[in-house]
Amino acid sequence: MSKLKKSEKMLLYILACVVIFTCGSYFLVTPMLQQYNANQEALALALDDKMQMELTNPTLASSKATISQLEKKVTELEQNISVPMENYEIDRLITGMSLKRNLAAQSLLLSAAVPSAEATAPAVVTGETTAAAVATPQLLNTVQISLSVSGTESDMMLLADDFAKMPQIKLVAFSLTDGTGSFELELYML
Repeated sequence: MSKLKKSEKMLLYILACVVIFTCGSYFLVTPMLQQYNANQEALALALDDKMQMELTNPTLASSKATISQLEKKVTELEQNISVPMENYEIDRLITGMSLKRNLAAQSLLLSAAVPSAEATAPAVVTGETTAAAVATPQLLNTVQISLSVSGTESDMMLLADDFAKMPQIKLVAFSLTDGTGSFELELYML
């Protein structure tokens, strides 16, 4: 055979480069394009599924809004219930309220905090339904308080009103006898 001329060698080099480029493109770019197309199809199917789910459950947005409103209501109600207090803090609270009304405390008896089975989380009333606030399933603790004070009848009535206004205190019994008032209270704590 004869030797190849310089121009023929150049053409062979160019042909080899084109073949290498074409094979590289075929083996590298084609799988990536196939993977890209598969991902696009999967994305389209996922978007269709999402759209179908939103159409089949039209109350999803309203349910989420209701849940967020109930969570806000639960946090508001939890703020009305006091945190656990020690006996000296309860003493300071009740005695301070008595002194504020110019009443002298004669006796103050506190029971130990016990779980209150009847006083679970308060119910939240919404438009047409009543749902129990189950975000915190723990029971409330109740402290029984017996208070005897001396002073004027009007000051004792004002103190009873003060107790009635406090959401964490329940006025169970109240009696007046010759300048002495007797209060039976329940203090609710988490």
